[in-house]
Amino acid sequence: MATITMTEKEQKVETKKRRLKRALALTSAIALSLITLLAVSSSLATSKDGAAIVSHDVYGQQILPDGSLEGQAYPIAWDVGDEQSPQVATDDSGNPFVVWERDDGGGYDLYGARLEAVVSTYPILEADGDQRRPAVDGGSTGHYLAVWHDDRNEDWDIYARLIKPGGSDVITVAQATGDQTNPKVAYNPDDDEYLIVWQDDRSGADNPDIYAQRVSNNGLLIGGHFTITAAPYLQIGPHVAYAEGQAVYLVAWQHYTGPEDAYFDAYGQLVSSTGQLVGSPLPISARSGPMDREAPTDIIYNTTSNEFLVLWSDLRTGYWNVWGRHVSVTGVMESPIQITDLDTEHGNGGVGAYAPDKDQYLIVWKYRAYSSAPGDIRGQRMTGSGVVSTSETIPIATGSMDQKAPDTVYLSEVGEYTVVWDAMMPQYRVYLPLVMRN
Repeated sequence: MATITMTEKEQKVETKKRRLKRALALTSAIALSLITLLAVSSSLATSKDGAAIVSHDVYGQQILPDGSLEGQAYPIAWDVGDEQSPQVATDDSGNPFVVWERDDGGGYDLYGARLEAVVSTYPILEADGDQRRPAVDGGSTGHYLAVWHDDRNEDWDIYARLIKPGGSDVITVAQATGDQTNPKVAYNPDDDEYLIVWQDDRSGADNPDIYAQRVSNNGLLIGGHFTITAAPYLQIGPHVAYAEGQAVYLVAWQHYTGPEDAYFDAYGQLVSSTGQLVGSPLPISARSGPMDREAPTDIIYNTTSNEFLVLWSDLRTGYWNVWGRHVSVTGVMESPIQITDLDTEHGNGGVGAYAPDKDQYLIVWKYRAYSSAPGDIRGQRMTGSGVVSTSETIPIATGSMDQKAPDTVYLSEVGEYTVVWDAMMPQYRVYLPLVMRN
């Protein structure tokens, strides 16, 4: 009988798969043990008026390229208090890292966890004031850059921290007049640096613009802030992605067309790796109807076709749906793609990840049966060319309590997607019986 041997790379992949599965199995077992304990020796925590107390926790789920769930959802952060707004990224070796904000009653701080081993939480920043809305991207092996907005100086400013072996100092990215909020970050592996983008009120709170800053992989600012757009009215909620090997970023944001804050479009701008604007702003989705509201929610880079996929939430039918559009590295825009087709329910907040070995995307969003209903987390696959698998919807997280704020990444080394989200869960008081020796 012939002996089949694995290459060194294949052995490493199999080892990673086994370690990840053991870690997730152990985490799920811990969660099951906690649930069992609560079932036999706990009571639902209530406020003074008898209402149940709920909190937000961070959960994760592995999804295979065929759309099936691998194992059960597992807790990433479930301490007393609120853990929410999770974001996940991988370094260039495919190691996933999650960041989130946590409020334990004394203000919001930032925490993170590596997922390739047993989930181990540690603080990214515990400081005065609130640290909110974190974002993260991975750099070289073991390096990540986390960014957030921070009100330690009374108004909101942008800060960052390089997460690496040995730790690093906090980086002050933007501390200008007014508020600087809602940062996002993308890693440029060609030059081993990052680009941070944010919403900036230095020209007035009624006329925010989009700014950016380059940061080296050792945490040093490269040059100064530069403007992505200073168009009239509100420019908010930026997103950014980098095209590896093409020396260009795409930044997308929500553009208000007038002062009444009623209608908004999705616009984009190509930016060179050296921080120069390339061409004119791109009207990614700029319709003019009375129900047209389009807000970008994510940008994914397709390494096979060398183009970006911009996702946005769209209200053109009277119900929120997830739409997308491919944009080339030179700014050529293909036809819009309707990813969800909901006509009596809502689906928004779409995020995605691209699997180059399968040439497919996983698109994940928050689903609601009606405007005030609790949310579920659902997913849908789409080919790299934009063909949506309309016959399937993946029920990633469902239940009677609210699930929201998903994010996802593809783990190329093990051939799986990781999805993280914020789950509203009831708080329990745990009672342990006192057992005395005779």
